[in-house]
Amino acid sequence: HGQLGLGDTAHRGDGPGAMGTSLPAIGLGRASAVAQLAPLASSTCVRFADRKVKCWGKNDKGQLGLGDIGDRGDGPGEMGASLPALDLGSVLVDTLVAGGEQACVQTLAEANAARCWGLLPSGEGTGDGANEMGGNLPVLTLTSASIVQLRAGRDLLALDENALVTHHVATASGYQPYPLDLGSDSAVIGLAGRGELSCAWRQNGSVKCWGNNDLGQLGLGDTTDRLPEANQVNPSLAPVDLGTGGAVVQVVVGAAHVCALRQAGSVKCWGDNSFGQLGQGDTAARGDGPGEMGTDLLTVKLGSTSPVVQLAAGAHHTCARRQDGRVKCWGRNDRGQLGLGDTGHRGDGPDEMGTDLPTVDLTP
Repeated sequence: HGQLGLGDTAHRGDGPGAMGTSLPAIGLGRASAVAQLAPLASSTCVRFADRKVKCWGKNDKGQLGLGDIGDRGDGPGEMGASLPALDLGSVLVDTLVAGGEQACVQTLAEANAARCWGLLPSGEGTGDGANEMGGNLPVLTLTSASIVQLRAGRDLLALDENALVTHHVATASGYQPYPLDLGSDSAVIGLAGRGELSCAWRQNGSVKCWGNNDLGQLGLGDTTDRLPEANQVNPSLAPVDLGTGGAVVQVVVGAAHVCALRQAGSVKCWGDNSFGQLGQGDTAARGDGPGEMGTDLLTVKLGSTSPVVQLAAGAHHTCARRQDGRVKCWGRNDRGQLGLGDTGHRGDGPDEMGTDLPTVDLTP
């Protein structure tokens, strides 16, 4: 669908000679620097320092916010100055978030609200026809206080300035808000979500996850769902047992797997492992049965003394950026997602992690 923004539909990273200096930079046609990047399932959006937004890739539900359903970036003459900035009216964009088939912005003037385009809860799209963007884009009030973190991707998650979390569940009639009480013992400081899987990390370094749990993605040693609409996200929801190793400082969520970054730079992952996305050298799920979490859940081996400082998750793969600026990715790789010049998955068999896992060549 052109989500790489290179004017064609050829994958990159799935064969030799496609990475490093051979991987072109994306032409975005603006002098203003990119300030924020927000990937959707098969599209990409960026916010520039001048607060403008551009999107490219798949557009069947108006994900690109351009008033049509034509993909961008999949053919010549569609990127650079030819790619329009989105019409978001006269508002100044503060934050851009995206997930699934939907993107949202928070504006400086609307601290407790968001404006979203793409796939609606009803299954219809917005931003895919004339007169749907700009001043016609609905303003969704999500909290009573100012939002400090927003996550999009089917449902909407909002963390406000009072550390209160509201989960807006997508239903056929719109978003249904559920204020969540994750316990008074520690405040929520971060959110992660994708589809019907959500997590929050807290000031005391713990993590709580809720939603679908068919593959143990909640990390609770079973496959029982915990749903906001069933009042199952409450103080009694147990934190994920990650054993010793320090406080969690970031959580990322894939289609059905979760990874947590600890303060010292180590990583643990649980849930679906069909493609080795947990980095354990096999394809067995973790967290769906007893004796799989805590100290039994092994740290992902990345083969370097340089600590991990940032994680990112695709639907079925995971990437880690280290303090030395290098990146390693593991999991599904049928389209070159890992950037290793082949289509072999990594982490699903022995001798594929640690020093055996190559660094992604991002030489400019």
